[in-house]
Amino acid sequence: MSEWKPRDTVMVVFMILVVGIMLLQMVQNDRLYDRVSQAIRLLEASGGRGPATGPSADPVRWRVPQAEPGGSVIIHESARPTNLNIITCKDHAGAVILSDSGLVYESLLERDPQTLEFKGLLAESWSVAEDRLSVTFRIRPEARYSDGVPVTAGDFVFTYRATMIPTMDCQRIQTYLLDCDGVDALDNHTVRFRWKKKYFKILEVAGSLPAVPRHVLDPDNLIDTDPAKLAERINAWDPPLKSPPPIASGPYLLEKWDKPGNRVILSRNERYWGPMPPLQQIIFRIITNDTTALQALKAGELDYMTLTSEQWTNLTVDPAFLERFNKFKYLRADGGYSFIGWNNRRPPFDDRRVRQAMSHCVPREQIVQKLLYNLRELANGPFSPLGRQANPDIGQWPFDPERARALLAEAGFRDTDGDGILDRDGRPFEFEMSIPAGVQIYTQIMSLFQDQLSRIGVRMRIEPYEWSVYVDKLDNRAFDACSLAWIGAVEEDPYQIWHSSSYENKGSNHIGYSNPEVDRLIVEAREEFDEERRNAIYHRIHAILFEDQPYTFMLTGPRLEAVSKRIQNAEPGKLGMDFRNWWVPVALRRPGG
Repeated sequence: MSEWKPRDTVMVVFMILVVGIMLLQMVQNDRLYDRVSQAIRLLEASGGRGPATGPSADPVRWRVPQAEPGGSVIIHESARPTNLNIITCKDHAGAVILSDSGLVYESLLERDPQTLEFKGLLAESWSVAEDRLSVTFRIRPEARYSDGVPVTAGDFVFTYRATMIPTMDCQRIQTYLLDCDGVDALDNHTVRFRWKKKYFKILEVAGSLPAVPRHVLDPDNLIDTDPAKLAERINAWDPPLKSPPPIASGPYLLEKWDKPGNRVILSRNERYWGPMPPLQQIIFRIITNDTTALQALKAGELDYMTLTSEQWTNLTVDPAFLERFNKFKYLRADGGYSFIGWNNRRPPFDDRRVRQAMSHCVPREQIVQKLLYNLRELANGPFSPLGRQANPDIGQWPFDPERARALLAEAGFRDTDGDGILDRDGRPFEFEMSIPAGVQIYTQIMSLFQDQLSRIGVRMRIEPYEWSVYVDKLDNRAFDACSLAWIGAVEEDPYQIWHSSSYENKGSNHIGYSNPEVDRLIVEAREEFDEERRNAIYHRIHAILFEDQPYTFMLTGPRLEAVSKRIQNAEPGKLGMDFRNWWVPVALRRPGG
């Protein structure tokens, strides 16, 4: 045996220290791993998002850590979509299903449902240039379509270019991009939108453009070689009738449009790039008749619907209903209003005095009291009365049949043959009021209006039309008068509805309203970034529209909704319900989901 030396003792002590440090490091690594693993789990539960480098933080999109994945819900939709084509969709039903709820197609930004500030969806950061003429977005590198192909800047360039093809049937989107000077892919994940002139909604408009997969819609590069042929292809595109489902980046995919069964079925995108939503399926069931829809709700065939005032007040108050459903009454930040629209380019409604006379004959207070149980308020213009765009000095258009008689007399209407009907140039004053079929409240309101008009010598026929036919009449301007409602925005830009150019190409100015001063003011407001000065312009627009009465502005008010108690996390935000938050416990699911 060799002799033990002092240096050996030193070496042993040193080795013990080294081993001890290694053990401590391993313990520290284990603790660090635990902390990192916990952080990853929390990050995954919160949407996998770190802080954005854009102008606002990137809040969690949804929090459902307690959710049990799977199950389905059935949501009532009162109108049949005209189509489910993300580029040419033009009605509320289609927008809700495709993009407004962020279910199928996603945009660069969305609004936080509580703060209403913009937050990143497909964009991880963004910046607006100092000259307010461009906005640049950085796309999340993890964002992918359902076929695994990354979402790139080139897709937004394609969406913009396709949208702006003159023969593309998408005036709803084109309106907001008229002053866009182009969209550039700076690299695969950086896209810049350039504007010809300043526009106060540049961030919102650019950030709202949907991601459309170019590799699916334009594999043969028609956008460069034959844009008209591409427009023809996209205009005819009917995605839900294809198999497999159309490619999209959102948490759900269009699985099927069961037209005979009046159902649109969304299935969870199992390759979704973001936080996986709990529900396996979201089914939109189209029932155009309010009474039938409520019967379906009570029978358990629906989980959610918007209630009429009568349903809220009288038909959903029994203990059996309240045991099974929650009811919500709330104001949305994007407002909205109902209206009667007069065809301003068709006699006699091309005469402002006639439109004013019609508005004097609508018994709106009586409608609110007798038909709507005081659950609605009178509207007086296109802006939400809760917002600063509305002119606070404008009152309400009064119910005054005698004043209506005088205005019609000024416009040349008399009862020259004693038959009780006013006439002018040998023609009786009679017209058709077009309304959507199956909506009882429209019929009830128009019946009251019809009675008042008959008392001053005007004959109105009430004609209900199935939704697709109704939309076609609006698009082709084939109506005397119509009744409808607009969903509003957090901050309105009146261009889409009120600028005279929006009459062309099946735009949203269905009634053909044209006022050069309003056109000028709308454009001026678009270029004004000072909110106080911009709102002063909107106050002037509001006053002119109030005087012109191109619409009879009808009603505004809260949302009235019923939701099955089997659905968890069903709480409305300032922009309504977010279906991505919903989940159903296993014990409360329907057979088969």
